[in-house]
Amino acid sequence: MIYLIGGPPRVGKTILAQTFSRTHRVPWISCDTLETIAGEYMSQSTWNRTHPYSVARRKLSHAQFYDQLSSVKIVALLRTQARATFAAISMLVECSLQDGVDYCIEGYHIEPTTVEKLQKKFGAKHIRAVFLVKHDVAQFVRDVSVHSGPNDWLKLVDKKGVTFECVGKMVAHYSATTAKEAVSRGYAVVSVDKQFGKAQKEALRTLYK
Repeated sequence: MIYLIGGPPRVGKTILAQTFSRTHRVPWISCDTLETIAGEYMSQSTWNRTHPYSVARRKLSHAQFYDQLSSVKIVALLRTQARATFAAISMLVECSLQDGVDYCIEGYHIEPTTVEKLQKKFGAKHIRAVFLVKHDVAQFVRDVSVHSGPNDWLKLVDKKGVTFECVGKMVAHYSATTAKEAVSRGYAVVSVDKQFGKAQKEALRTLYK
């Protein structure tokens, strides 16, 4: 069985994957890792064309990035970049199923359309998915300010919290888009705006029926 965890950045996908892996003894991998590996086999021009989010982040400081680009634009860049990793995700799924090995894959790269394609290619009975979302911008800002860990990338690049609300708006927009597309396809969506621990348990139950 392949277990997929999707959703925007900063909604707890990695925490869910780690918990799922420990609980059910299923190995997991981040799509960020697959993206990096796949990138090693691309020319620089191909990488630049297929990874517009990363390119834009290199050109601008963190503050400039969120000042100059709207939430809609940032999400569009992320979704374009997500599609560039589909081949690597598909190959991992294929190899895992052929070897009879369960695997958990998490990342914003896992979109409702990704799950749909994989289910059509390998069979819906072999692919399970859950999407985590956050819609409450104010709650997002509070969570980052209070509950983030020492290696939180957002706090590392923005110690004063200037862009927390901008990032929250981007996550909320991405969540709305993801939720709409997932629900229309019959995939599970779990909001982690409040009672994060309870929401994580709900997502675990949904993923491992």
